[in-house]
Amino acid sequence: MNMEIRVLDRISVTIDGVEVRLGDRKQRAVLGILALDRGWVEKGRLASLVWDLDRGPQNPDAQIQGYLKGIRKAFDEAVPGSSRLITTLRGVGYQLEIGAASVDYLRFRELAALAAAAGLEDPEAAVRFGRKALAEWGDSTGVRGRMPLEAAEPPLENLAEAMRQEYQVALMACLHAEMARGRHKELIPELARLAGHDSYGAENEELARIRMLAYHRAGEGGRAYEVFDRLRHTLVKAFGSDPTKETSQLKDQIIKDDPALLLPETAEKEEENDVNPEGTADPAVEVEQEEPEPEGRERPRFMQRADNGQHNKFFQSETLNYNERDEV
Repeated sequence: MNMEIRVLDRISVTIDGVEVRLGDRKQRAVLGILALDRGWVEKGRLASLVWDLDRGPQNPDAQIQGYLKGIRKAFDEAVPGSSRLITTLRGVGYQLEIGAASVDYLRFRELAALAAAAGLEDPEAAVRFGRKALAEWGDSTGVRGRMPLEAAEPPLENLAEAMRQEYQVALMACLHAEMARGRHKELIPELARLAGHDSYGAENEELARIRMLAYHRAGEGGRAYEVFDRLRHTLVKAFGSDPTKETSQLKDQIIKDDPALLLPETAEKEEENDVNPEGTADPAVEVEQEEPEPEGRERPRFMQRADNGQHNKFFQSETLNYNERDEV
């Protein structure tokens, strides 16, 4: 059987392509927790994530058993016999027997780990795996991603928040890798969308620094200053504080047009041009001495040298198989 479980949005399940009709939010939360843990999940852990300690039912074990009974029934109605994927260890807890590739969050984690391993040493691979990881969360998300596990109630909030932090780390790493590939111009619209998505985007200094650098490398220094000023206004209004030293230093580097902000290959080209401007002979190359032309005789036009002294500066400052799903 091929099972697909989503927990990064509304909790949902399909088995062999058939959607499982689940019950209320509590029942879906129980299934989501089983999908994330995959191993044996103790009854106490399930209860602590489904209810507040002071608001739970008198007999939480019986309530959990009721939820599991409903989930098994829904599984069998979708695909007969699929309820056997949920096993019970009497007196201990429950287990959902599926592979990691069946759960969107677990696929995200594996892909994000591959992207992190590639890092800026291999930005092409980092972007390839990073974009696939982020896609598991769906489109049109801000710097924190969607709310996973339908965590509108307190018990699941800490778990959901930790998952969103992982999304933010993966997103920023992917943006840095894109910048390392020299895609600053292409990134500008996406960066603006992220900054304007919600208050978290507007207040995120790492995102603001990437935007400032992207504008600078694209030759739009004025827009970089606008990003800094807008960030400063937002932080002062929200927290009564200025941007960090790191962000202020980046602004100063942009003002000074610091070569350190250029992409490595661009900086090397500029250094070569500064040392050996076009039209200037390289002292390391021996040039054949030309015979002087006789006086009064004009040099043929095709042999006249053009003045090429000027040059342009460019101010760019456990592994899963994702082609197949685990068979369960």
